[in-house]
Amino acid sequence: MATTITTKEFKRRSSATDVLREIGINARDYNLFIEPLEGGAVRCNIELARSHVTNVQAQKAEPAKRRARPKILAEILAETPAPEAPQNTPWPFPKSPVVPDVPEETPAASNASLTAVNAIAQMVAATTGEPLFPVAPKIAKPGKKGAPKAKPEPKAKAAPKAKAAGSKETKRTVTSVARQMIIDGKTNDEVWQVLKSEFKLDDGKKSYPAWYRRDCKKRGLI
Repeated sequence: MATTITTKEFKRRSSATDVLREIGINARDYNLFIEPLEGGAVRCNIELARSHVTNVQAQKAEPAKRRARPKILAEILAETPAPEAPQNTPWPFPKSPVVPDVPEETPAASNASLTAVNAIAQMVAATTGEPLFPVAPKIAKPGKKGAPKAKPEPKAKAAPKAKAAGSKETKRTVTSVARQMIIDGKTNDEVWQVLKSEFKLDDGKKSYPAWYRRDCKKRGLI
């Protein structure tokens, strides 16, 4: 038999949510039962909402089925019988072997052994001319007596520096040339022509000779 689903239209959504809230629907599930229509109206499926609430309440009323608790390791070991240990054997480790006691060698026996070895070595040396136990030659460590000293390699002599012929030349500057020419009695025009050609001066520095002439007078050079 088919179930009749009752729906109802509302002009506002708030009216439909009020009905769903009274039925017991959670607010997050309102959209499952509300269908929007034109003009802001909505259609609410009231019968479907009631069926949903009934099913949820029925599921909460059912007793939860108890799950079988799995056995823990202690219960499994308690139910498992321990293996039978063999006779006269500590379980689970086998019996350790018995080590016979070895008598300690006395000092007298040790000296006798050394005497016998020395006697055999002397017989072999007398017969073959070579020692039984050859001794490796000693190698002198560097820095100790007997070690040959390494001769240092002779250092290459540096080539002697060429001596400058004559005395050092004084660097010619604008100041030194101008002062010397003024002291020698040259005119300002003569001084300017030399400075302009030698130091590539422009006409903006044409007053240099007059300035140096005043400086020489202050210094008492002329």
